[in-house]
Amino acid sequence: MEGEPEVVLDYYNALLSDNSQKVIASQSIFNGNIQTISGNGDAKFAEVNITDIYGKPIEVITVGQRVVLNIVLDVKKI
Repeated sequence: MEGEPEVVLDYYNALLSDNSQKVIASQSIFNGNIQTISGNGDAKFAEVNITDIYGKPIEVITVGQRVVLNIVLDVKKI
């Protein structure tokens, strides 16, 4: 595979994952970057956001600021 180093490494890391039913796809996203998607579809990110330690959503993080990464997954198989 040829391309930007980040794209090639994302694709390579997806190939290294140990999963017999994996699907690997690379696609262009809205900002012109390439997104690599891999996995078997048993779990997907439904929502991801960052808040301050009080739960208030934030878009800009300052150096040293404590933040919380909130992730909601849709899990089809455990």
